[in-house]
Amino acid sequence: MNAAQVHLIVVHVPALGCVFATIVLLCGLRWREERVQKLALSGFVLCAVFAAISYYSGPGSFEHIEQLYWFDNEVRAQAETHALWGRGGFIGMVLLGLGSLVAWLSFYQGQPPARWLKLTLVSGGGVLFLVFVWIAHQGGIIRRLEMVH
Repeated sequence: MNAAQVHLIVVHVPALGCVFATIVLLCGLRWREERVQKLALSGFVLCAVFAAISYYSGPGSFEHIEQLYWFDNEVRAQAETHALWGRGGFIGMVLLGLGSLVAWLSFYQGQPPARWLKLTLVSGGGVLFLVFVWIAHQGGIIRRLEMVH
């Protein structure tokens, strides 16, 4: 399995997992169910791990497909845009994962997480899902530039 295949497989986990974890967290907060909230927090942490794999497999993926196809400056510029947005999504997902770990530690200590932390995780998950949709779009047009014109 090459870097491009790894990248294409793992990028879907943070993109789709983020929206599912956000919905599960919203349900857990609405029902005041601690186990459901912990499940969502675990989902955010898992998404952060896969976001790291996605981010660090990106350059190898581009190098691999660059060897197979000839790229002009427009494609390289598109890849740089995708990488820049990917870096932002990666950093955001890591922060969301760390916030989820803080919430997990609150539960572990016998105290529910602060309300502001829960609201931050829900809103962050929603925003990151939209960011990941845009990153996916940017990545999809690297080899399909006719979609832009």
